[in-house]
Amino acid sequence: MGSRTAFTGAVSTGNRSSSGGHARWTLFSVMVLGLLLAGSQAAADTMPFNTGVDASGTAMPLISVDTHYTLIVAPSQLGPARVGYSSWTPDSSISGWISPNTNVQAQNGTYIYETTFSLATAGPVSFSGRWSADDFGTAILINGASANTTSGIVSFSSWTPFSLSGVGLAGTNTIDFVVQNTGGPPQGLRVEFTPQASAAPLPTAGWAGMMLLGGIGVNQWRRRGRVVC
Repeated sequence: MGSRTAFTGAVSTGNRSSSGGHARWTLFSVMVLGLLLAGSQAAADTMPFNTGVDASGTAMPLISVDTHYTLIVAPSQLGPARVGYSSWTPDSSISGWISPNTNVQAQNGTYIYETTFSLATAGPVSFSGRWSADDFGTAILINGASANTTSGIVSFSSWTPFSLSGVGLAGTNTIDFVVQNTGGPPQGLRVEFTPQASAAPLPTAGWAGMMLLGGIGVNQWRRRGRVVC
């Protein structure tokens, strides 16, 4: 009678190495793809600058033009220029005051200073920081919609923290700081995004998709590691 191999119900490991290796390479490929996409998005995203700084984030000399901010609403359209005034919060190496003109003279009325940031893909965004304004700040908008979730009197003699949340668009986005001037000159704005290095958009749907792909890779790894004969 011919020989017969008894079935013991054991799990065969004959194909485990090749199946597990394939799954590991699949997961590794997904991880690498995720890193490449993350690097691509990080390179495309640009974050807003503090007021009164140059391209490196260092405070500029007085009466320099701040190219990161635009005065989009004002009784008289000027500036904004890097300025200083004795009763304002002191300037630092990472931010400074800006005003419609270099001598801080300004009429009463509404002033809206606008800065921008860019995103590779659309999604929710969140920023935090602090601001100070003369005479006082009234609102902060992201792409024209109210975004400030904190409250408090925003004056020129002290800082007021802000926490912003909104929806970012693929491409260029705007942040507007609305300031009221009621007591004549001077008039100005100072903004610091804190911390500078992490003022960034929240994860978007693309990131969630990469996490899903990673989960699929892990699941496949577990399933292919056990082959029953």
